[in-house]
Amino acid sequence: MFVVLPPESTPVTLNVISPTEGQIIPLDRLQVYGRLTGPSNTGVVVAGQLAWSNASDFSSRPIVLTPGAQAITVTATTLDGLTQTVTRNITVTPSIGADVTLRASQTGGYAPVGVQFQLATRLPALQTTISRVQIDYQGDSVFDTDSTAIPSNLSFNYDTAGAYIALARVSFDDSNPVTPLVVKDALYRIHDQTLAYARQTLCGVYFLTKSRLAASQIPLALNSLNPSIRPRFQSMWTLIGNDLPNVAAKLGPIATGQISDVSAELTMALPDPDRPGAFLGYPLLFTRGDDGVWRIFKM
Repeated sequence: MFVVLPPESTPVTLNVISPTEGQIIPLDRLQVYGRLTGPSNTGVVVAGQLAWSNASDFSSRPIVLTPGAQAITVTATTLDGLTQTVTRNITVTPSIGADVTLRASQTGGYAPVGVQFQLATRLPALQTTISRVQIDYQGDSVFDTDSTAIPSNLSFNYDTAGAYIALARVSFDDSNPVTPLVVKDALYRIHDQTLAYARQTLCGVYFLTKSRLAASQIPLALNSLNPSIRPRFQSMWTLIGNDLPNVAAKLGPIATGQISDVSAELTMALPDPDRPGAFLGYPLLFTRGDDGVWRIFKM
């Protein structure tokens, strides 16, 4: 699958959609999400936790909150350390509670992925029963589930990558035919990526390192490495000196690999000097740092 990544020069912009400034949160957990632009390897951290992100959206796992006024900080960071931060001031009142709550077994993954949902309700004042439960898993205004009670199994398979707003709509009834139904909604965002996007992002880190070494830009090339290994490679690359572009040119292409949400192992292929036409595989290990940015951990 071919994926087009945004250029490394793409400016970073961050737009927090939820929560809004000054919002009152009636629960002890909150999912934060919004829009994002920047290079593909732009990490997003929400209240100290890594978020799922790509070059257009980000979604956090539910953030545990404490009662009272507080600030939620969202920070986007590029490979070269450029950042943008947005803060939302909210007030948390878990004693109030919500009449409808939607949760999911996971926030993100690599498509296709199956997600289990949990729907919890409580009866609003003067209401006695639930008359209708509707769930739109993809945010396309089409209800995938429509029943008179909460189904025993709520799940959906997301076959295509994207950021989806799952909507649960519950109608409550007071058994009085004259009064209107009380309708309450709850949302949860699911963020799915393609492995192709993740792989090309990781390959981009590697080839950016190569290009910077080819230009003898050691300080910039070091940005692609985990901080723990930078001193060793800085010494080695500095010692190579003027021959660094030639060494960079000999670094091979990426052949295969395995990717998870916070780590990856790709294989670099180099020609075998003893077997013409054959190649030797060397592992490249990547990790996502505390800033959410992919960097090389071992090469």
